[in-house]
Amino acid sequence: MAEKVKALIIDPFLQNIYEKMFTKGDITQIQEAVGGNYFTSAGTFDNFDVLFVDDEGLFKDDQKFFTLLELNSQPLAGVGVVMGGNRETGETEDVKISEVDLALKVEWE
Repeated sequence: MAEKVKALIIDPFLQNIYEKMFTKGDITQIQEAVGGNYFTSAGTFDNFDVLFVDDEGLFKDDQKFFTLLELNSQPLAGVGVVMGGNRETGETEDVKISEVDLALKVEWE
């Protein structure tokens, strides 16, 4: 059975943050979550959690935005995925920031 890792979803359409499990190493699940074939890192927290967003999110119609000033001063388009990262290996692991702590940092646009 494939190993699962816990991530947090930032959903500006619902203005909600929630937990979701991902199969470790399966990038197609990140693509599905952000709604695009291409995703990029929008920043890394001090604890090495990484925020991923749709790399083409700004080109989509009827888009919603959020801001996470700790990582990026610009509004970010679409759904974000926060996953944990291992500083030494670069491997994906469980997200370290809590839903509550992340919610306190996110601003809806």
